[in-house]
Amino acid sequence: MNLEMLVETTVGYRLVKADLSAKANELRNQISSLWTKMLKDQDELQDYLAMYKGFTNSTITQLEEKLKELKLERKEKMKELILASRVALDELWTRCCYTDEQRSQFKPYYVNHYTEDVLDLHELEVERLQFFFEEHKHIYQLATRHEELWERLLHLEEQAKRSDRLFKNRGGQLLLEEKERKLVQKKLPIIKKELISLLEQYKNTTGSDFLYFGQPLLEILEQKEEERKVSKENEKLQRKAA
Repeated sequence: MNLEMLVETTVGYRLVKADLSAKANELRNQISSLWTKMLKDQDELQDYLAMYKGFTNSTITQLEEKLKELKLERKEKMKELILASRVALDELWTRCCYTDEQRSQFKPYYVNHYTEDVLDLHELEVERLQFFFEEHKHIYQLATRHEELWERLLHLEEQAKRSDRLFKNRGGQLLLEEKERKLVQKKLPIIKKELISLLEQYKNTTGSDFLYFGQPLLEILEQKEEERKVSKENEKLQRKAA
């Protein structure tokens, strides 16, 4: 065999090897995707994939058979999988702070027939929301923290208005509450600033507002502060009128 033929043979072998490797990897990806969508045990998946790591013809045949088997099982469990997807959607809608109106926009959730198309739509929606939540998890975390601190601030301010609080100052309770109120007031602007930065990035990227319970989150933050401001002004007017 001359050098030219040797080179051609080597190149051809490498191309075949690359094709087989790509095919085996694609089959593994499809198997993993179906396995996860069907809520099967992940440890079993890893054990199975560990048995068929290479890309020989026999390995590819085994992977193809497993994929066929999973697709058949998926068809047989169509209703069960759709109902499971709806449970997953309920959880994701809650995590993403969806309103009933937002939930109702996904029409396949409410159909009473169980076909492959309906299952496909459910699985795509689950994947979309999972990705959305993970991508914007920090916004949700900050929004929750801001809400908790805001409610605590309002509570402490209400406590400070009570006429009997001086008689319940056990263990320096009033001083502790005042320290906590100042700490909360210090933390809230920091969280809000970070939130605004993330919300502006979101709007610049998507062209739309980040919705939180169906309302732009930035509007919610501003609305809370405006309501608190109005409430304090009304209290001042009431004290002057008294």
